[in-house]
Amino acid sequence: MLMDKFKDTKNRSVNKMPLQSVLCYDLDELLEEKQFDLFVPDKIQKCENILFLGNLDVQGIKEFKVLQQQQALKNIRPWISMYEIMIERSQYDKEKSFELKEDISSSELNDFSKYFDPEVANKIKKTMKIDKKGISEKILKLDDFA
Repeated sequence: MLMDKFKDTKNRSVNKMPLQSVLCYDLDELLEEKQFDLFVPDKIQKCENILFLGNLDVQGIKEFKVLQQQQALKNIRPWISMYEIMIERSQYDKEKSFELKEDISSSELNDFSKYFDPEVANKIKKTMKIDKKGISEKILKLDDFA
């Protein structure tokens, strides 16, 4: 979706950050098979800001941890502004929220939420631990990336 938006433009920035590349992995199979060796292009290793965006659920946080284990992606961080939009929008768009199929451990949740301001971290913890809800990344719109 992002690449389609930017393919014919010279100014490739998202949230006022230069868009160097988009790296997409379907980590579901890797998580099931416990195979964590990923091919990461050399270009990615030179990126200063590597941002992760996935569903705000147990699976999404596990995917983040898998990517973080890769030597080339050690500096990966959650895309905070996008998660903030997801959390805010989920209060009004209940269709993109869903019941969690499994509980997340407090340590996994703390490891993920430590990147966020305390207020947002508390919203993440409340959503996942108390409400036992997840939020689909599909709650975002293309305009959110402008």
